[in-house]
Amino acid sequence: MLTFDTVYINVINAHNSDLGFGMIIRVHLHRDSIESVKSLLKKFAEVLRGDGKFSFHMRSISRLGGPNDDRIHPADDGVEEVREYARSLRLKLLELSLPYICCASWLNS
Repeated sequence: MLTFDTVYINVINAHNSDLGFGMIIRVHLHRDSIESVKSLLKKFAEVLRGDGKFSFHMRSISRLGGPNDDRIHPADDGVEEVREYARSLRLKLLELSLPYICCASWLNS
């Protein structure tokens, strides 16, 4: 099974559970993934149906100085477009002010 499939199934199972929790789904964008991310968000919106336990965090991938920086194509201009689309689907967005600490470093992650 592909990693995406595993993550998607786990999100759906969490949605269908009676557990009390909050989940942040971090979505990284690059310039060529904008339309596929919109498709993913539509799929989540149809299944989660306003479940407030789930928040989405959109972020462009970044060039961080590594040897593959020339192959990374950030979607800085597309992030707000995707965020607006997610809002139109009534998905809950995680609103962070800059600078912020990566979610993976939070004590509850």
